[in-house]
Amino acid sequence: MASCTAPRDLAFPKSDTIVGIFVRLSVERTRHLWLRLGVAGDIQRAGRQRRGILEGTTSPEVFRQVRRNVTPQLLQWAGQSWTDPLLRGHRCRLLVGFTRPDGCELRTRWEYGSESHEPPDEVREFVLSAVETTDPWYREQWAAQNAPGHPGWRLLTPIGS
Repeated sequence: MASCTAPRDLAFPKSDTIVGIFVRLSVERTRHLWLRLGVAGDIQRAGRQRRGILEGTTSPEVFRQVRRNVTPQLLQWAGQSWTDPLLRGHRCRLLVGFTRPDGCELRTRWEYGSESHEPPDEVREFVLSAVETTDPWYREQWAAQNAPGHPGWRLLTPIGS
């Protein structure tokens, strides 16, 4: 995705014109969340405890549900990077991006401490809603990839041996 850098590129899209959404959260350089959604239902998601990024397709309605939570208050932060100068606790880095139809991605970046100020409510609420909306797909994919009989499984010892 192309990042928008020139002032004319930073024009805020109307939320219904956004064609892609991206959220990345790391704590002390460890990934805790990776989420990319496309308007056609393409999805990539990963979490802290699970290795690799799950990729696939979900209903375009999942994308629309997440996009409904893109508010003008949230978009006002696009194109800005913020850091907490009094950072306390573990260093957290949050990146939220919105892709316009021309491929330009508007981003907001936040660096803060686990024991200090968090990003504003509208940013936190959007991230939480994106996670909650994509959780059913993520859990289903994770369960399918880790079901007994899936190539990733191997028998360690038979029970009773």
